Amino acid sequence: MPAPHNHNDIIHIDVCVERLASCHVTLQDVKINLKHPLSEPAFRYAVVEYMTLFNPSKDGQGLPRRIPIAWIPANYLSLHKRLKKTRNQLLAHSDMSVLDGSLNLEEARGLPVTTTTLTHVDDLAALKNVDEFLDLLQAVRDKLFEERRKQVAALSNTQP
Repeated sequence: MPAPHNHNDIIHIDVCVERLASCHVTLQDVKINLKHPLSEPAFRYAVVEYMTLFNPSKDGQGLPRRIPIAWIPANYLSLHKRLKKTRNQLLAHSDMSVLDGSLNLEEARGLPVTTTTLTHVDDLAALKNVDEFLDLLQAVRDKLFEERRKQVAALSNTQP
């Protein structure tokens, strides 16, 4: 028997809290070990993992789930939008429009030679905001815990 709608809400929140915890631990390690060669890939992972909360996914009944954008405090909305853009254009997808590529074809010694020029897009620009990113994670996690308490209270009120 499928879980009642309220149960799926709580399960979704629990999954989101776990993902935020993973992001938090990863970013703490990145912050401590900025010079480590795996810090940049770890930061990229944290951005993608964080954004999974705000992209639609389906629960056990096939219903769409995502964290509402309204749960992001206004003072972090700009950072959230930058992280979303980075994730969508550079990390999880390859949006060539941001690269503004051009191709030059010349001939050298009778052979075709091509040169491709791309605009450099820094997918690590938000790395300088790692402390703000950590604060954003905490703010979203606090909202998730608040919502979870409400859901559990509502569930408790419906139990015989």
